[in-house]
Amino acid sequence: MSTQPGVVFCFHEVPGCPLLAMLRRAAEASAQAGDGDGGRGGCVGDGVPLDTVLGMVSGVAARVLRVQRFPEEGFTEAWIRVSGSNGAVEAFEAAMRQEDGVAFQRVFSNKFSTIYRVVISMDRCPCEKSSGNGARGPGCPLLYGVPGAMNKATVVTPRGFLCEFIVAKTRAVQELRRRGCRILVSHEVSGYDYMLTEKQELAVIYAYLMGYYQFPRKASLKELATKLGLSVSTLAELLRKAEAKIIEAYIRHELPHYLVGVIMSPHTYRGLLEKRFNKRREEEAKPIPAPA
Repeated sequence: MSTQPGVVFCFHEVPGCPLLAMLRRAAEASAQAGDGDGGRGGCVGDGVPLDTVLGMVSGVAARVLRVQRFPEEGFTEAWIRVSGSNGAVEAFEAAMRQEDGVAFQRVFSNKFSTIYRVVISMDRCPCEKSSGNGARGPGCPLLYGVPGAMNKATVVTPRGFLCEFIVAKTRAVQELRRRGCRILVSHEVSGYDYMLTEKQELAVIYAYLMGYYQFPRKASLKELATKLGLSVSTLAELLRKAEAKIIEAYIRHELPHYLVGVIMSPHTYRGLLEKRFNKRREEEAKPIPAPA
């Protein structure tokens, strides 16, 4: 990466982290239920094995929404969105119940995703422990920042932390590596664009307000184009580009257990999604047994 501001995806292992331990147990339970995808050959980024990347997206992951330390009370509070399949979220909740020094509160839940407030005792966190000279343990990407780097998003996986940083200078990337982060993907900020243009924003909001996205639709594309003074093809292009950016933002921020594969290996992961979708379709097509 040049000295220009850029985007960096890092993988960081923090041995002894209770969040990782709980997610690992949940992923194992999900794999036993038949949701594991297995490994593949090859590497990505800094030589990270692709089977590691694929292993990270099997089952369950947690997107970190907020983390705050409360030293006087002796705990760290983390707000996380956990998503997964095959009972992985339920398995994660069961793991939290079994973990010493961890308490939690379920804030919001649907079928595949749950927001938790998790309270972790500081004596359970390896990054809070000090060595003999008073220095803390390995730097936690959730608690200790790097000058010149903003942690935009963090996904906790059963293997480690996937962190998305916006970095202002090369020195920040060097510091991330020094702290144990493996750089998987990096690119200029210009390649990181799912912000809508003004015309795309106006078009998609207008279409939404007019009921274009309702089912059944309350307005056709032709009716919207006429009211906006655009051709149908021009409006269709505006909406498609806006929708593509909105979907990308949604996947990055709301579906953490898919994020790793989508970003790191989209072509390989596409095949895994096809396999998973077909499996679900076959299960739904099975006849329901008649009552005895």
